[in-house]
Amino acid sequence: MALGDLPNKPNALTLYQYWDDKRDSRAFPSLQDINLIDLWRIAPALIIKDVIGCGADFRNRYWGTLIVERAGFDASGKTHWEIYKDQPLGPQMENYQHVVKDKCGNIVHRSSSFIENRDFVVFTSLNLPIGQTDDVVDHIISVIDYD
Repeated sequence: MALGDLPNKPNALTLYQYWDDKRDSRAFPSLQDINLIDLWRIAPALIIKDVIGCGADFRNRYWGTLIVERAGFDASGKTHWEIYKDQPLGPQMENYQHVVKDKCGNIVHRSSSFIENRDFVVFTSLNLPIGQTDDVVDHIISVIDYD
């Protein structure tokens, strides 16, 4: 994501500016650079995922309370495959894999129709890479802006 592509949603803009500041001259910051206390205003809308098997799966290290409320479940500690085991993995999996493969962020606008009884929830998600080195994405940090 180039600096000229700033997100236009408030939570996304806050996270992007923080992420960009923390990465300094690197391609992306490391997890140790991220302090949730700094992001307390948007922490309820944050997700931090551990990358498993180069993007074969993702484990939710942090799943914000606003997301619990809007999604209707707490996915903390669960993998993507565990959450959606009885449903199509859909574009959300592809979006995370894109971040890992291309080592760049993405912005997704969609509804949560993939969650039973939640098709009315429309949101924009900013997904950004995090890694110890510029060569490998170890984690993804995401923030949700609900419509």
